[in-house]
Amino acid sequence: MDKFEDIIKQKVEQFEPKFNEAHWNALDQKLTSIKKAKIVKNTILSVAATVFVALGFYFIYQSSTPDYTVKSNKHFVETNNTEEAIINEEKNSTNPIIVQEQKNEKTPVLPIEIIKLDKLESPISEKAADVSERRNDEVVNDNINKSVKTNQDKFSSEFIVSNKKVCLGDEVSFDAIDKKELLSYTWDFGDGNFSTKPNPKHVFKQQGTFVVTLLVTNKKTAEESKSIQQITVQSLPNVDFTYQEQSTQFDDNKLKYPKTTFSCKGEAADTYEWNFGNSKIIKEKQPAFIFDKKGEYEVSLTAKSSNGCSNSITKTISIVNSLELFAPSAFTPNFDGNNDDFMPEALTTWDIKFEMVIKNKSGNVVYKTTDKNAAWNGSVNNQGNTLEEGMYFWQIITYDAEGKPYQHAGKINLLK
Repeated sequence: MDKFEDIIKQKVEQFEPKFNEAHWNALDQKLTSIKKAKIVKNTILSVAATVFVALGFYFIYQSSTPDYTVKSNKHFVETNNTEEAIINEEKNSTNPIIVQEQKNEKTPVLPIEIIKLDKLESPISEKAADVSERRNDEVVNDNINKSVKTNQDKFSSEFIVSNKKVCLGDEVSFDAIDKKELLSYTWDFGDGNFSTKPNPKHVFKQQGTFVVTLLVTNKKTAEESKSIQQITVQSLPNVDFTYQEQSTQFDDNKLKYPKTTFSCKGEAADTYEWNFGNSKIIKEKQPAFIFDKKGEYEVSLTAKSSNGCSNSITKTISIVNSLELFAPSAFTPNFDGNNDDFMPEALTTWDIKFEMVIKNKSGNVVYKTTDKNAAWNGSVNNQGNTLEEGMYFWQIITYDAEGKPYQHAGKINLLK
């Protein structure tokens, strides 16, 4: 009987749960979020199950062998923080295991099947690992879903302005940075006008500084975000002008006073550009222009101020006098007293300085004069016989009151 108890004692002392480092490493990676208390709890449950199985075999053996009584001390299993299972037995040298033999020596001794405890595995630890792994996966998936949902719900109310400093009348473009279907937009341009478009355009009709506000609302969560920016609208220069046809002041003497003068009105500007309908730009503040023919003309003035803003005006003006010499197209130098010589009427009517040259078809000069009383009589230098019939060409240079020359040209037909 002593031998049997020794065998049981040795097996219990030699018992050590099977350790697999790979399993523990995997479990350690998956259960990083589980506290060490849960590890201790799972280990205790595993050892308790093992002890329960051992005690079961012990009681079965005791009930089937009435001739023997086995007394043994309790065994405890402790697990340290290094995840190693150590089985400690409380040893008592003064109380060894006692095997008492019954008086009935004829009772046969039943064979004892020794169970190798080191082969017992604990399914509880594996199940706990599986459950923890599933819970960890659920937590990860839940965090991912929350992250995606959070990213979808995030939005910005910031916006881009095409130009924060504009001139009165310029169009300004606004563009919301965040464009999503679940967002609504409310623009307040600060001048009493609004828009609900994500990228509106607006024209400010007054000068000044305006605070533009964009309110973005999440249609799903009703969450709001607001951004503001300032827009400066600069004034335009006041543009207007008057004009004066000079010849109307001096007996309609268009040859001596051929110009029409223009004067700017309104506040001063940095630059001025005039267009008199001939695609020629004159950059003067008070220009003068010569219109050859009487009639109506469109004149435009563009003024630009120091802030870079420009303004334009176009007017229709009326010219009364033409810059014409009123030259006849033909004459008959036959000395009958009727249309016997050639001299443009304007040169004889007005007091004006001029030069006149007559040329034949070959380009040779046949007559020249600066005297309005010395008309051409049809001969070379007004001497000798009358030249042959035909077409002759005249060129006249007139000088205005300022001494500026103006060229005129035409044809005269000599008839006999």
